[in-house]
Amino acid sequence: RDDSALVYKYENSENLVAEMPDTPDTYTYVLAMDFGVVDPTAFVILAYHPHDPCVYVVESYKKPDLGPTDVSEHIRLLQDRYARLTDRDPLTVFETIVGDTGGMGKAYAKELQSRHAIYIKPAQKREKLAYIDHMNGDLIASRIKVVEKTNAELIREWQTLPWLTKDGRKQEKYDERKYD
Repeated sequence: RDDSALVYKYENSENLVAEMPDTPDTYTYVLAMDFGVVDPTAFVILAYHPHDPCVYVVESYKKPDLGPTDVSEHIRLLQDRYARLTDRDPLTVFETIVGDTGGMGKAYAKELQSRHAIYIKPAQKREKLAYIDHMNGDLIASRIKVVEKTNAELIREWQTLPWLTKDGRKQEKYDERKYD
């Protein structure tokens, strides 16, 4: 495989971990989402620790055919599950909830806030290539760790997402079904 042809510089030997190195209650958690209207909605739970330079991708997955109310119910389930793991309040277990509010994502975020009292912080997507470069630096430096058993689909995408289009040009827009 030609790693220079891939968007992400993920390597199992550098970035894959069997489990988190400390107990769940010692981490701060972030929920990130890419809302799907045509494509599935992607959910990614990240964690960081004050005495560890790494960010951990705790789990990631996609759910098809979710409207805003379905997403709010799913967020509440995640809040409850992580509250039980960490012995924290469900409403504050995620330090922040981030979402792609571009396109129809804006409507999802507005409804989640107005009808379900869930505030979605807009993801910064303007400088996407710069953020990918920054992320690749962290992947290469082993500062992003991915928990193996709960991220199989994400790992597969990171190991196969090409920089180039079928006609050999560098991609400017990425398949929105991917975790971005």
